[in-house]
Amino acid sequence: MQFLILIAFFLPSLSAEQNGIIFTRNGEEIHGKILKLDTLSVSIKRLDNLETTFSWDSLVSIKFIRTFGPEWKSKEEITDSILEPIIEKYLGKKLKINAGAYILYDEKDWILNEDTSFIFEHRRIVRINTEEGADNENSRFYYYFPDNSKIEILFARVISPDGTITNLTENSVEYSSPFGYTSQYDRIKRLKFSFGGLSPGSIMDFKVRIAKSKSSIFEPFAACETLLEKYPILKKVIRINIPEGLKINIFISKGEFLKAETTSTAKRKEYTITLTHGKPLVEEPLRPPEIYISPKVFFSI
Repeated sequence: MQFLILIAFFLPSLSAEQNGIIFTRNGEEIHGKILKLDTLSVSIKRLDNLETTFSWDSLVSIKFIRTFGPEWKSKEEITDSILEPIIEKYLGKKLKINAGAYILYDEKDWILNEDTSFIFEHRRIVRINTEEGADNENSRFYYYFPDNSKIEILFARVISPDGTITNLTENSVEYSSPFGYTSQYDRIKRLKFSFGGLSPGSIMDFKVRIAKSKSSIFEPFAACETLLEKYPILKKVIRINIPEGLKINIFISKGEFLKAETTSTAKRKEYTITLTHGKPLVEEPLRPPEIYISPKVFFSI
């Protein structure tokens, strides 16, 4: 009776379709999308698209699974001004690109403040061409310090060649201590997430944000971004936004199809570095690390 009362209380917030798992009394775990939930029964659309309804007395519990991003179901519902033209031109089409993947858009925004606190946002859109490309692009990870930083996935999705959209779920996200629990090293954590459904012809799109509080005098700010990668790049953008008057050291190496510009608005200054038609770094034995052979942007406060 208490279970039913709690369900009735939460019904208004569960009215929309949500991903979830139903645990039945006979030991089944049924994954899918919760279609309907009321005081008498629960309906779920299984992963094989079969719709099933259960009465409450046949269930042990329900677990709702968070997804990252708007609940677009198909490419026709996309309203993102960056993604929409990319989908129209590159989704499911044959490309004259001899590479496992094609980086269609990669944007990194650094918003720095005088006390060296900052917001970092990274968006990446990649067209998958081969199974090898799917394997290499499937997992992404970011390192951060939870005592002074907050990390979040703003959205993450895969658009299949037929136009269907699958959002990343919380089951595919992992928070860990990559260096174990050794003193002084256990502060750093790693966010890792993996996409399901990546296949040749599909497009992966995600955006991550890290917000870091001010650093102490013992933690001066510095960052370095390399511009070329293993796969060819259609467009890569790095933006560095700082308060007007803040002294910043910026080094931008020379490179083909590389452009840099500076703009000032509302007491802030922004440096924009754009790479177009970036060639892939050649894989070969004893090749130096990317930071030594790729054009790069180094900046510090």
